[in-house]
This record gives sequence, structure tokens and C-alpha cells, in this order.
Amino acid sequence: MSVFSISAAMTIPPAQARQVAVVFSPTANAGDVATAIAQSGSLFVRAGAFDNVVIVQLADNKHYTELYLHGAWLVLDPVAAGGCAINNNF
Repeated sequence: MSVFSISAAMTIPPAQARQVAVVFSPTANAGDVATAIAQSGSLFVRAGAFDNVVIVQLADNKHYTELYLHGAWLVLDPVAAGGCAINNNF
């Protein structure tokens, strides 16, 4: 198993996760990200270090894979992903 595979497996959120880190396309602006979050039924929690990285709260009846259907590139465990390098600009 490669180091990349092990690292990737460590950052996949557990199935019962309620908060996840989400990475969208680097070209996504805040409006694109907000629209995708709303369409997935999730709620914005806080921004990450970049405009395309956010922490969201999943709706009670939703699974994180719903975010992929609305444009997410990656959905990660926010703790294992390093807290998404908190954005201190707010």
C-alpha cells in the first residue's frame, strides 16, 4: 500500500460524520461554494484557509457523498485534514 493510499484513507470521514471538510474546485468562488452547500442540504460552519475549502454540517438525513453530487472535489475528516488550516481573516 502506498503512502498516498494510507494518507487518503486516514482523511476519509467516518460514515456517521456530521461535520466534514469540503474542497471544491480552485476556481470556485464564494457564491459557487455557498450554492453547492445549500443544494446538498448542508450548512456552512466556517471557512478554511482558501476560498474553496470549507467546513460544513451535514443535515441529519444526508450522507457526505451528497456533496460530491454538487461539485465537491474532496470530502475529508476535518480533524485528520488538519482542521483545514483555519482562516484567521474573519
